[in-house]
Amino acid sequence: MRITETTIKDVYAIEPFIFRDYRGEIIETNGVELHEKLPHVPPFVKTNVSVSKRSVLRGIHVSNLWKCFACLYCAIQVVAVDCREDSTTLNHWLSWQL
Repeated sequence: MRITETTIKDVYAIEPFIFRDYRGEIIETNGVELHEKLPHVPPFVKTNVSVSKRSVLRGIHVSNLWKCFACLYCAIQVVAVDCREDSTTLNHWLSWQL
């Protein structure tokens, strides 16, 4: 699993390992390694899967929970905006395509 820090504190780009063989693929998205490299990030205890139609815009709203995004097929545009009033990167944003 490759973990890359971004310019916004506590926003990481995490690329999972993909294990391929003649049967297909297995993608490891969460595990001990993630928590060893990012010990301040609590374990993910819930996973939701959202399937959207073409050109749908979805919002993930502010909360104290950590969010993990993945794209299973096609592509998604992810935008992260720092809305924490005590943050040195308040109103800074990042955008990338998965």
